[in-house]
Amino acid sequence: MLDLVLVVEDSYSWHKANLARNGHHYSFIKYAGISNINFLQRKFGAKCYCNTMLELNGRPAKYNIIEMQDLCDDLVTWQHLYISGRLHKPVRFILHPDVMNERLR
Repeated sequence: MLDLVLVVEDSYSWHKANLARNGHHYSFIKYAGISNINFLQRKFGAKCYCNTMLELNGRPAKYNIIEMQDLCDDLVTWQHLYISGRLHKPVRFILHPDVMNERLR
């Protein structure tokens, strides 16, 4: 399974664009609207939202969306340990994490 973590600046805007383009990736929660999806992501759990049971380029896949600041907070404080814990397995950065490194300083 392809397991992606998408780090975004603004999860509300990202979900808005993604719902328009890939609404079929979302469960029934898409009917609750972007504000509620974003509320669930930002206020509960590890501050990430996961779209699962997908197929991308013929492979089973899932992806998590997390805001850059929430990722940095989790890497520094280990508040949730969800994303930081997932980085303990082999990962590949698709984009170089310079922005993240700068924020962690």
